[in-house]
Amino acid sequence: MVETGVSVSHRVEKVAKAVQVFTTEELAQLVSLVPQLREVEPLGEGAATRYFQRELLTRRRGKPPGADEPFIGGLTYGEYLALSEEEETVFWDELFQKEEMEIDDLKEHDVRSDARVPAR
Repeated sequence: MVETGVSVSHRVEKVAKAVQVFTTEELAQLVSLVPQLREVEPLGEGAATRYFQRELLTRRRGKPPGADEPFIGGLTYGEYLALSEEEETVFWDELFQKEEMEIDDLKEHDVRSDARVPAR
């Protein structure tokens, strides 16, 4: 979410997560159903954020994720959105507290001696 210095309710954050994956047509339908949205100035919404939101929708061919689609940390999109504020906090804390992978955790693969490996 965009840092604006304004306290945002958990309910608004949940709706925002769902709306971010809407297609252009779905956003137009939402504005049609809630005309007050036309009058609201976004808080701290920058060009970069809008660019990446459009890029995400383009890469997904305008299709929002389904509730049963894998999302993050072993959860589906629907399971993640259903988390309470407390559960979400615990989820992120646990996700980021996992230990780093060790080199021994990685599986080796045999490659040809003339194989081109991209730099990363």
